[in-house]
Amino acid sequence: MTILGTSSRALACGVTISNQAALRTYATSQPASLARNHRVVVIGAGAAGLSPSYQLLRWGNFAPKDIAVVDPAQWHHYQPG
Repeated sequence: MTILGTSSRALACGVTISNQAALRTYATSQPASLARNHRVVVIGAGAAGLSPSYQLLRWGNFAPKDIAVVDPAQWHHYQPG
């Protein structure tokens, strides 16, 4: 399972941290050389995103490299409802 935080995505695209804030409002794509081959992409690494990701891994239908979890936050702060 791959979890990409904001700064790791920026570094993967060759964007420096100082330019990152200026580019947040624009849609960008990754260079072709950094393409990944995930079978499942989960948007959001909160409880609603991590739970189905874990279930898919537990059922054995997907390997960890098959699932990508994308979230702009670098850390997850657990806040129960």
